[in-house]
Amino acid sequence: MTENSNRVAQVSIATYLCCLTRTETYLYCLIGTETYLYCLTGTETYLYCLTGTETYLYCLTGTETYLYCLTGTETYLYCLTGTETYLYCLTGTETYLYCLTGTETYLYCLTGTETYLYCLTGTETYLYCPTMK
Repeated sequence: MTENSNRVAQVSIATYLCCLTRTETYLYCLIGTETYLYCLTGTETYLYCLTGTETYLYCLTGTETYLYCLTGTETYLYCLTGTETYLYCLTGTETYLYCLTGTETYLYCLTGTETYLYCLTGTETYLYCPTMK
């Protein structure tokens, strides 16, 4: 009796739902306050993580990993390759792009009229603005 009740308690922690189509496979995993959705295609794997305030989307391809983080006001996109890490931050008026390499960090800030590029190294910080006179 105790063994069965333990088994039920463990299963009740998470709820899984699998949906198979001709080209894709969906797997929903519902846990307490979060909802995970895996979408498996022939070449890519998507993972949605829905919480009360944020939505995460992982997109895994052969060479890159994308992570979207959607909040109420901002959208973040992480792109992880073998050597570099990109972070896009999209707000209502501006778009930021961080590019992290082994030795340097680049920050692009795109507004409606201007584009800024910050280059952060170990000792110096560069700012490039093409619209500056």
